[in-house]
Amino acid sequence: MDCKIFSWNVQGFGHWRFIPAANQFLRDYRPDIVVFVEPRVSGVRANAVIAALGFPNSHRVEAVGFAGGIWLAWWDTVSVEVLSNHFQYVHCRVNVKRSGASFLASAVYASPNSTQRKLLWENLRRLASNV
Repeated sequence: MDCKIFSWNVQGFGHWRFIPAANQFLRDYRPDIVVFVEPRVSGVRANAVIAALGFPNSHRVEAVGFAGGIWLAWWDTVSVEVLSNHFQYVHCRVNVKRSGASFLASAVYASPNSTQRKLLWENLRRLASNV
């Protein structure tokens, strides 16, 4: 199975140099899926960033204010089916088109709040028991 996944804690897409730097990375390494955490933007601005990076597919868990947020963006080399969505994780099935391989993946961005993290672990245990 040949599938490249990259996770990037961007701490905000607001800086004007982010898009050119991200595009250079995407050209150099060609990941199939990129997980962006802590984007600190949402809505129309988020759509504009995804479009500027050229991704044809994406799924977002919006940030709450300036905290959190998880974006998955992927190329047509894979298909991604989101199975479960939470403010601290996205759980999905990935199908790699060139090999036909399939696997489950979870993108996690845990809250710094210990009570919220406890909820996250409970949810992840529930997911694991169904795998």
